[in-house]
Amino acid sequence: MEDTAEGSVAAVSERLRRWVRLRGTGFAKVVFGSEFARQDCLRRMAGDGIRVEDRMVLVQAGETDVSWRVDEWVRGAAEQGEGVASLVLSGGLGAALEFRTACGRLSLYRERLGEMGAGLLVWLPAIWAEVFAREIPDFDSWMMLRLELTETWPALEATERRGENLLLPEEARGRAGRAAARAQRSEGEKALQTAFEAVRTLESAGLVKEAREMALEFGELLAGERPQGWRALEARAAIYAAAGDLVRGTTELESALDGAVAELSEADPEALRLAGKLAGLYERQGRFGKAEPLFVRALQAHERVLGPEHPATLLSVNNLAGLYLSQGRYGEAEPLFVRALEAREKVLGSEHPETLISVNNLAGLYRSQGRYGEAEPLFVRALEARERVLGSEHPDTLISANNLAGLYENQGRYLDAEPLFVRALKTSERVLGSEHPDTLTYMNNLSDLYQSQGLYGDAEPMFCRALEARERVLGSEHPNTLSSVNNLAGLYLRQGRYGDAEPFYLRALESTERVLGSEHPNTLASANNLAGLYRRQRRYGDAELLYARILEASERVLGPEHPSTLTYMNNLADFYQSQGRYGDAESLFVRALEAGERVLGTKHPHTQIVRGNLLKLRARHSSG
Repeated sequence: MEDTAEGSVAAVSERLRRWVRLRGTGFAKVVFGSEFARQDCLRRMAGDGIRVEDRMVLVQAGETDVSWRVDEWVRGAAEQGEGVASLVLSGGLGAALEFRTACGRLSLYRERLGEMGAGLLVWLPAIWAEVFAREIPDFDSWMMLRLELTETWPALEATERRGENLLLPEEARGRAGRAAARAQRSEGEKALQTAFEAVRTLESAGLVKEAREMALEFGELLAGERPQGWRALEARAAIYAAAGDLVRGTTELESALDGAVAELSEADPEALRLAGKLAGLYERQGRFGKAEPLFVRALQAHERVLGPEHPATLLSVNNLAGLYLSQGRYGEAEPLFVRALEAREKVLGSEHPETLISVNNLAGLYRSQGRYGEAEPLFVRALEARERVLGSEHPDTLISANNLAGLYENQGRYLDAEPLFVRALKTSERVLGSEHPDTLTYMNNLSDLYQSQGLYGDAEPMFCRALEARERVLGSEHPNTLSSVNNLAGLYLRQGRYGDAEPFYLRALESTERVLGSEHPNTLASANNLAGLYRRQRRYGDAELLYARILEASERVLGPEHPSTLTYMNNLADFYQSQGRYGDAESLFVRALEAGERVLGTKHPHTQIVRGNLLKLRARHSSG
């Protein structure tokens, strides 16, 4: 017998049906706890002949284009004419700032929306209902109907615990397909923006390869006349980037930023959002010199306009710190990470999700510096707090379990690391799915742990499984797929299976060069792996050419004291030593040691390795 109690699917659907039939316009709000129950309501409304255009604005922590997507929904709602324009305003617990931004943007349009011919239906997950009412009380007071959908589907509870900011693959495919169809029926700027919505929906569910394939299908849209509006240029940039063309994506986004600055101002929030987005795209390509001034500009503008402790300012602080971390500029990154953490603790509280992101970031910095004793209590704090606040199966909690396990592996504490890696993998398989990108990352990490312990029989099938799944889900040239290619090659190298390792190393290098460029940090790392194989195969001429090329490029692109540069310097020095070229080896070891002590500190594992290599060289040379 169907449940018709207040809060049930049947009761809420009936109230919404009567609202549409009697009024047809105005605002209604439904607070819901189950996406599956919400979908059931929509099916019932459609069955009653009510036209519902349902879209989601899904906000995530660190996202910079929330306002744009609210604007796009408003434009679509205004053109609908009749029926119900349905908006799901949703996000994860870590996206408080972004959710507030979305609320504020929506509130700006309340008069315009009130004049529409269609009804406006806002769906809010239960965790965000209070925030919505508090952030935009004027708009909330306009709601003619307020309902709570409390019914859930018990058989699907485990699925719904996967994390509030994630879509099931089938949900994502359905929404993306509908958006793609709207894009094909549209023209100009609207077509581009709707196409971007379709691609982004697939990416949000981890369906990266499908997103890329869909982006490629929009080739005709991109081949049309280039639009003048900066929002359309932003959409073109996102579609190019999703299709794997980062160069053209960057060019389009640069033009979008120029247009936004000309139309608005350099300090306008929309211009700053685009600046941050462009900086992130530069960072993905290893173009750190281009990214830094944009991150600095955004930080200075936010400090000036919003103040030093505003959430948007602290996000800018975190972004700049992350860039410095990528560059190995640890001394500059640390005070920024510390500032973000202390301010978030003060403003948001010690267990707020955004605060815990800062805890995790600072711990990651300490781990990179080899300061394991300082990193561990922070990683433990983040894990325990996320378990309390978000639950043991939340995706962010699994990230913390994985991070702590990685630290233990760095310390050689394999028995402590394994249960955490296994927990992250098994839970992610159950909650997110066996081929979700996060699941495949945890699988790869557990495989690496087995390899570190010499358990090659356990490691190989997992490395192969992760590679095959990443090829299916992400595509054959995605950076994570190429990481799996490198990992499997490394396993074969450790086993002395040089013939098996070489084609994988060559594939990784050639693909990375083609996708990211010949001097991207990932390309240099792949070349370094291949050089190590050539050395093992006694192909010394090939090895030396690669080692020298890598070091020269790393010094030019990353800087002479970047940690990766120091690794390549140590590798070339060790190669010279093996060839009996002790003078060449010693000068490089000395350079690497002095720079390592200066940048990383005397106790960093890399510094200790270089010091040991230099001492062995001098002992061998003096005894000879």
